[in-house]
Amino acid sequence: MKKILLAIFGEHVMVLHVSVFVQSDGIIAAYVKVPSIQDAQYAISQLHRRKIGHKKIIISYGHSGQPYSPQFIRWQVVSLLKEVPGLKLLLFKFLEMFESRYVTTISVSDLYRLKDVCVITDESSGRMVSLHTNHRNTPSPCLTPTQDVEPYCMKHYKVRQCPNKGWAEQEIPPLPNVLVSLPVFSSNILHLLLSHNNVLPL
Repeated sequence: MKKILLAIFGEHVMVLHVSVFVQSDGIIAAYVKVPSIQDAQYAISQLHRRKIGHKKIIISYGHSGQPYSPQFIRWQVVSLLKEVPGLKLLLFKFLEMFESRYVTTISVSDLYRLKDVCVITDESSGRMVSLHTNHRNTPSPCLTPTQDVEPYCMKHYKVRQCPNKGWAEQEIPPLPNVLVSLPVFSSNILHLLLSHNNVLPL
């Protein structure tokens, strides 16, 4: 596996070091060290979800030397799980949604380290990740007590009524690409804010 990773990553960036290990869940994982953050970004853009044999590789940044907030990761996980029915998801679905929402990846080993936030279990339908009972009755971390903001526009977006899907699982059509000058953009943003009580979900 080490030689395979060296060869694959070496096609795109210089590789300084590769170490392969087995996670607590039995899945093989590896650390690949490259010279710079730009090299890491390029490697991820070229290799993330690339198939090796019968499996796709999932790549995320190692946080050594980079700003890293475990509390922020906890916030992301809790926020996402709070918005799905039953407060749990299939593990692979959770990983996909996490990447889609936050434009970054989280590894299974990261989730196992968050034992106070989420629990991973084996069920007949597959491995599930569920919100820890300590967080089930707490307010959503994405809101402060003085706010009451839905994660979507109540005026313009109609959520499909799917009994088995929460807001986080709704499929939202992609936004169009629009090119306007900065003054026009600024004016439109101001108009939107004024017409939505000065608050808009990002």
